[in-house]
Amino acid sequence: MGIFGVATVVMVILKFAGVISWSWWLVFSPVILSVVLNILIEGLSVSISHKVTKSVVNEHEERPYWSNRGDK
Repeated sequence: MGIFGVATVVMVILKFAGVISWSWWLVFSPVILSVVLNILIEGLSVSISHKVTKSVVNEHEERPYWSNRGDK
């Protein structure tokens, strides 16, 4: 359980104990924030991976890996 999970558990306990009177959206905001950050990071990694793969494929289309490096 990471920092977001611990923060959520603490805020749920405080909500049930009556210490805080926040809405449930605010109580579960660490979980929501964690999901949003994970989606953004995964999206960025997929985008970067796609660009790298596309550039490698384009390089091999211009000059196949079995060709002589001196030939162009």
